[in-house]
Amino acid sequence: MPLHLPPKYVQPTDDLSASLYWEGNDGPWSSFVLQVGTPPQEVRVLPSTASSSTWVIMEDPGCNSAPIPNCPASRGKTFNSSISGTWKGNLQWSVYDLGVGDQLRDYTVNGDYGFDTVALGHLRGGGPSVRGVVAAVGDTHFTWLGALGLNPRPVNFTDKPQEPFTSLLQQLKDQGNISSLSWAYTAGAQYRR
Repeated sequence: MPLHLPPKYVQPTDDLSASLYWEGNDGPWSSFVLQVGTPPQEVRVLPSTASSSTWVIMEDPGCNSAPIPNCPASRGKTFNSSISGTWKGNLQWSVYDLGVGDQLRDYTVNGDYGFDTVALGHLRGGGPSVRGVVAAVGDTHFTWLGALGLNPRPVNFTDKPQEPFTSLLQQLKDQGNISSLSWAYTAGAQYRR
């Protein structure tokens, strides 16, 4: 069940292949693999139209507060920013609301935001990479897996509209990896075969 990115010029569509895992705490969903940080840490995420940034599950407290067997694997693997040599988390404040409050009725979900390398696909798979906005999430109520933010609007951490950070999708387009900001997702069904 691929995520279809727009083609570069006249080449065939660039597909981000599914991870072959069916996961999630609200049903079996087809996830996708990203490599985050240096050295790359593999995480599995779900596509998100709500976010412009990439959300990854923090190693701590992402599983420390969820006493279930094999928690990191069930959450699509966890990310540890302290072992990434390219993590830059020194924003004015690093913890921000993910902006999902409308969906949760009086419940706020925060992420520890920073910048790091995000590569699409498996390690040594040749997928494109960007230096993107990443939110490390420890919450267990709103999202169980991380998210690949497919919203093309920029991310802004200040009240100054002239200081936005380019979204992952826009960076892929600016680098010439994709030809437009459109995409398609084939959700698939785990029982198909």
